[in-house]
Amino acid sequence: MILLSSKRSTHQLKGVAGSIGANRLYETTDELIQQLRRRGEHLVDCDVQLAETDRQLSEVLEAITQYISRIEGENKNE
Repeated sequence: MILLSSKRSTHQLKGVAGSIGANRLYETTDELIQQLRRRGEHLVDCDVQLAETDRQLSEVLEAITQYISRIEGENKNE
């Protein structure tokens, strides 16, 4: 059950990453999905790729936050 949920969530994240042009996150999640498929129930073996996915996601979220702040600042000045 955990594996199915992990695959589904990772696949959804991959789709969003592709939609917004977050190419490194897209590639990282794609590799994680492949590892989940190959390793089956041995999720422990995916730690390195999961950590990289988390790092990439954090970078994307930070970039989005900075973009929103910049846009909000520009709107206040108008």
